[in-house]
Amino acid sequence: MKEKRHIILEKIKANGGFWSYQGIPESLDDDAVIEAALVHLDLEDLPLLLGIWSKAHIKRVWKNRLVSQGKRMNVLNYILAVKLFGINNPDKYISRYAHVY
Repeated sequence: MKEKRHIILEKIKANGGFWSYQGIPESLDDDAVIEAALVHLDLEDLPLLLGIWSKAHIKRVWKNRLVSQGKRMNVLNYILAVKLFGINNPDKYISRYAHVY
């Protein structure tokens, strides 16, 4: 599991995440890693997350950390809702959890 997590962290760093860190931040909590992966990884890399965390855990992090940001993450949230989570009516689902700023 530690190896898979490190691979995910390396991919996030390579895609522009953790730009303010000197190296790869190994001490981040799981939810921060999941959030960064959802934002910075390509869709084909996201199944790597399922090798470590449950889909339910990933979805909870997505709802709490990305969907809750409202329109700022609208396009990304729509793509993740359909492609990763298989949500049938993503607009309705996202609007239910999004906070309007």
